[in-house]
Order: sequence, then structure tokens, then C-alpha cells
Amino acid sequence: MASGYVSFASAPTSSLDVQGTSRSDPQRFGREGGWVERLKRSAPPGIVVSTVDVFRDGKGARADLSAYEHDFARQRETGLGTPASVPRIGDRAIATELVAPGGEKEYSVAWVFRNASASVTAIGPQSLRLANVVALARKQQAKLARN
Repeated sequence: MASGYVSFASAPTSSLDVQGTSRSDPQRFGREGGWVERLKRSAPPGIVVSTVDVFRDGKGARADLSAYEHDFARQRETGLGTPASVPRIGDRAIATELVAPGGEKEYSVAWVFRNASASVTAIGPQSLRLANVVALARKQQAKLARN
């Protein structure tokens, strides 16, 4: 994890973690389980949410990435997000810049690797860049690739 971040919540994904999204059904697409970790940093202030979901097969993981795409598109349609290009992570990746409160920056990167979908969302100061979030996503992808 980037310097200064500490975990404040780490647990299996609950229905509250995906409430109101296209991914709200815990059994969607043959999902077998998932995990979410929340990290924070005080200076400069920032929050990172990292998730992973495991599916019976790659088809389920790809369907889950499509659900992320649907949610990102819905955010753009409502004016809450803009598309962001992301270099290759895993087998396929997507990204969006979101409208964050109080002048902060927020980015979300989601990707698929074999039979897993994963995401990293970060909220931070104006100095936060998509490249920062992509670097965190690449670290998580490296962990997925080792398992």
C-alpha cells in the first residue's frame, strides 16, 4: 500500500458494500465470495477501498466487469463521472473519474483476471491522479496473479 495508509476495515463483502449497484446480488454470475478492505491516511487525507470477487469461472468475472461498466456509464449519464483511460491491468480494465465532495479527486479502476473481478477506488486531495490509483490496482493485480 502507498505510504501512510492504514487499514480500518477488512472483511468479506457484505450486501451494504454493493447496495444500489448492478452488482448487488451476492450470488450474481456464479460468485463464490469476495473481500473488501478500506484504508485511510491522515496527511494528505485519503481513503482507498479495494475489493475482489471470485467466481466459478472467467465468464462470471467478465460479466461482473460488465456490471461495473454499466454502473460507471450510469454515473456519467447523471453527471457524477467522466470516463478515464487506463492501461492494461489483468485481462481487461476500465476506469472512471468521479465527482468527489469538497473539491477532492476520486477515481475508480475495475478489472478482471481469470475468474476474479477487482477494483480500487481512491478519494483524495486535488493532487490525486489516476496514475496513483492504477499503481495501487497493479499491486492488487500482482497479488491476484500470485494466488
